[in-house]
Amino acid sequence: MIGNASEGPNGHPPLTLRDPAAQMFALTRLIAALEGSDQQILDQMLNAGMTPELLQRLRSMPLAEAWRFAVGQCGLGIAVDTQAMQAQFQRMDRNKADREALEYLVRNGASPRLLTQLFALSQSDARRLRRVLAPDVATGGRPRLPPDDMRPAIESAWIELETQEACPRARIRRLHERFRPMLIASLELVILPQVSLAWNAAA
Repeated sequence: MIGNASEGPNGHPPLTLRDPAAQMFALTRLIAALEGSDQQILDQMLNAGMTPELLQRLRSMPLAEAWRFAVGQCGLGIAVDTQAMQAQFQRMDRNKADREALEYLVRNGASPRLLTQLFALSQSDARRLRRVLAPDVATGGRPRLPPDDMRPAIESAWIELETQEACPRARIRRLHERFRPMLIASLELVILPQVSLAWNAAA
């Protein structure tokens, strides 16, 4: 991020680079940006107080002179935007949780229909994931309806989880954890009537 040396994001001053190698790296990236003639970068530099003459001096420096410039107090620092960092960590955590939830559901026999409802997947993507992560499930044919004496317990557990867990992905997972080793596709036939109807129509 390019800005005035006295103030970075969130009103905090930038972190000073003290390692010559780090300063040289920052300088070379700055010069590379100048060489790229990116107007947005140039505008940021000018708004930060850099004059056209200073930009031209940076652009024209030979390597040896750039190194001598970088090993001193050359004014280069790192602007840290803590809000942006926290937002990126949150995005990473959400993506990781989404990947783990998807893998769990696929490995434990969720139907392609359910996977496309819970994730941004096409039917072909869902089937491909099943073939890769759970080949035995993918080739196992039509899921079996749970025994008659188990269905009331499954329905009751699902109703209970609906009041405890707002996230449908987590709700399906918790239901499956209660009724291992039954496949999720079999549980779907009890808790999701439209799935059962679809299977019956396809039979």
